[in-house]
Amino acid sequence: MLHKELEKQADYEIQDILRLGAELFKNQINVIDHSLSIIFETVWETDSHGKRKVHIDNTPHTMRSNMTESIKNVCNLERRISVPYISSLKDNNFRSYCNNLFPLGYFTGCISITETEHPFRDSDFSLADYFFSVFQIAFEKHLRSVSSTNT
Repeated sequence: MLHKELEKQADYEIQDILRLGAELFKNQINVIDHSLSIIFETVWETDSHGKRKVHIDNTPHTMRSNMTESIKNVCNLERRISVPYISSLKDNNFRSYCNNLFPLGYFTGCISITETEHPFRDSDFSLADYFFSVFQIAFEKHLRSVSSTNT
């Protein structure tokens, strides 16, 4: 059922894919672009009834300098690999499970799931692999729509 739901979401906006992913993993998801700016970030909020819900922040912003350095090291390796590559980072005792984005045949950024809300469960890794493949499709659509808007 989960796979079918994710496949249905592939035709929706990228924010819908991120929201679904954040709700699935119950953790934070970040998307960075080729310049290492965060372009999408899921933010967990508590509403007035005490229910946790996710909000998508699509305001580009930079990361802390120590995290930028760690990501640069991974991304420099991935730029040379030129195929999707899964890696992990650790910052402030939070692990991130990352997948670089090559939807157009060149490095366009990275998506990461970070265990800010709870530690990773064993099932998160296999689900993340599938989620990352669906996200690649949505990200390519997003890049094409941004490109045509900019043109």
